[in-house]
Amino acid sequence: APTVCYLIKPAEGCSTPAVFKALGLSPDEELDGADPEELLQQFVKGSVYDAEYINDLEPPAFAVLPSLKQLRDDLKAFGFKRVMMSGSGSTIFCMGMPFGEVVDTWRDELQAKYEVEIFEEMFCRRLDDERLWYAEQPAGAKLTNFEDPPFESRSF
Repeated sequence: APTVCYLIKPAEGCSTPAVFKALGLSPDEELDGADPEELLQQFVKGSVYDAEYINDLEPPAFAVLPSLKQLRDDLKAFGFKRVMMSGSGSTIFCMGMPFGEVVDTWRDELQAKYEVEIFEEMFCRRLDDERLWYAEQPAGAKLTNFEDPPFESRSF
């Protein structure tokens, strides 16, 4: 089944140079922490909900733009399974659905408190056959999120 992901884009941006400056690394210094390849394997071999989410740029971004931390914490309070800032900010993504009691109200509540745009996206897993990535549609495959088939051709 497709996995829902919400992208929350605040109106206020976060300066990438300011975030990296706040991170405080010298040019040749590396961050300590989990091995990125091991983290990737959690996503590839497991569930996006069980994988460990790490963004070393969150703490410095929250120092540069403290309202981002409050936004992230409010999104967590809505009950999303995973919530994290993307890159150096300011977009925050949420995996899964919020708690049932706020499923119909969280967007309005968030937009009443913050100036944000909210985008809903769906992800699906591809078959492990690289030949099917772009070229072929596997037998019995059905489109998702569309009532009508795609156009044969389009002119723009």
